[in-house]
Amino acid sequence: ETTAEPTTTDSPTTANVQTTTETATQPMTTFPLYDSCEPEAGVCVDFFGSDGSLTKTEMSSVGEFEGDFESAKLWCYGRCSAQSPSPDACQLQLLNNAYTCWVVVGDVDRGSGATNSWCWVFDSCQQSIETTPDPVTTLPASEEAGLTTPVFVPQTEPARRRRQAPEAMLSRSKRSTNATAALLWYMQIEDPVNDLDDNYLSQYDNLPRDSWKDAIALSREDDYSDFQTLALFEKQYIENYGHQLKDMVVQCSFDGQKCDLDQFEIVRNPIYGNCFVFNHVLNETYGREGVKETSKTGMQFGLKLTLFLEYDQYIGILSPSVGGRLTLSSQDVFATPEDQGMIFAPGMQTSIAIRHHYIERLSDPYSDCLKTYPEFKTIDAVIRDKYTKVAYTTQMCDNLCVMNRMAELCNCVDQYAFEITDHFNICDVWDVETRRCRQSVFDEEANNELNCGCEQACVTEGYSASLSQSEWPSVNFSPYLLSKLRKGGLGESEALKAWSDYVLRNHSAQFEPFENTFKPARILEEVRRNLARVELYYEELNFESMTELPAYTIVSLISDFGGNIG
Repeated sequence: ETTAEPTTTDSPTTANVQTTTETATQPMTTFPLYDSCEPEAGVCVDFFGSDGSLTKTEMSSVGEFEGDFESAKLWCYGRCSAQSPSPDACQLQLLNNAYTCWVVVGDVDRGSGATNSWCWVFDSCQQSIETTPDPVTTLPASEEAGLTTPVFVPQTEPARRRRQAPEAMLSRSKRSTNATAALLWYMQIEDPVNDLDDNYLSQYDNLPRDSWKDAIALSREDDYSDFQTLALFEKQYIENYGHQLKDMVVQCSFDGQKCDLDQFEIVRNPIYGNCFVFNHVLNETYGREGVKETSKTGMQFGLKLTLFLEYDQYIGILSPSVGGRLTLSSQDVFATPEDQGMIFAPGMQTSIAIRHHYIERLSDPYSDCLKTYPEFKTIDAVIRDKYTKVAYTTQMCDNLCVMNRMAELCNCVDQYAFEITDHFNICDVWDVETRRCRQSVFDEEANNELNCGCEQACVTEGYSASLSQSEWPSVNFSPYLLSKLRKGGLGESEALKAWSDYVLRNHSAQFEPFENTFKPARILEEVRRNLARVELYYEELNFESMTELPAYTIVSLISDFGGNIG
């Protein structure tokens, strides 16, 4: 049977649905393209993976429906396709045991991948049954190569979106330009920038601002690394669309005691988005006095974390891998995950045994090592009081030097460290001159022309680590883990509660602890692609210390001199 809303009313709030002879005998082909147009999972989102807050996307409800899923799809699709003017997408959402249908107008790109929601993107549906033209011959030529959007491009599988960073704001989706096809067309016509130096991404010079799909099509690197350079966003986007602390850190203990989320300091990173630092001297709540110490060894102690990775939030083109990155440093070091660290994977328990090492070098006159940061004229006036609170490291000194030069030469920065964006704008990488200026700073760095004065640190503290991994959680442990996470974890995360409830409701409705009335294997795939376990502990409390001593002192010189003369 086909269930549809009563024909006696057009009220968008109709909830009670009748089954009539007329609606039951209506063929599904009544609605154009219905047979060939499958909805994507999740709510309708724009190219940035948001529901319209970054672009002008509008939604309006056209009714509610109570009935089975297939009938709800048919009813909603018909409602949307009958609208005039035609909408860009249609969204079906299950709320409180009733289906709500939404008409969506604007820059709709795909479905978000979330549960209990479905999105039809009409452009994709129409292309799926039309005769496929030649992508080279049907694309109109342009006086400015690479600016015209293809009339047709082969479709790719929809990619998941990411809210982080900035593993964070873009995706190549079902509607997006297929990079290979578009680039083939691009190479068929005269390329005005082919002979130019493309260090500063010259292939993007003629693109209008925020032409993300065209930028993907013009990428010249196999791994899209040139395109990813354009993904430099304002701090507020990273804050809002990156992973959130309360959602990501769902279980935490240190030496057997439950952690407090206030013990994590949040720092922004242009590559990894929101990063969470445990036990750091810059922590706003605890500070240097609240730094935790341990006197215990072995894997039953140390730091233990369960992390919710939100797999369906990843942005395809900016997220070539799934997992996280972990860096180890002293509490007073400002870590740079893009320069150091190790990767952990979802569905795994990663155990990290660490050993502490300490290096102390002799300063002047024996070496040029530094204990404090040199002066950086342009940025010192606004952030020197912040970065001098952390220990000197060569890597951080180099980063500050580049930041200082970019602020001086380009009047912008491409880092968020030490709240620098409160004083300088993030570089507008869509502006050609800014992009060239930024690249010139990188060139100066590569050619050692910045004269930063970043010598070796006189004191270096670090950690050596040995890793071991196993699959986690086990098949039979998964339902018990989820029963704990249903409460929202350490931060009482609503996202975690919804995900846990969904998995248990759909895969183990009869789950009762200790009763063996469930099928845990059905849960395992969803759990392992969304959760990771990290355990960090001291292998031994003793540490390796290396201290430089003068090979020949003034005292030795005088002693030897006196001995030789008399």
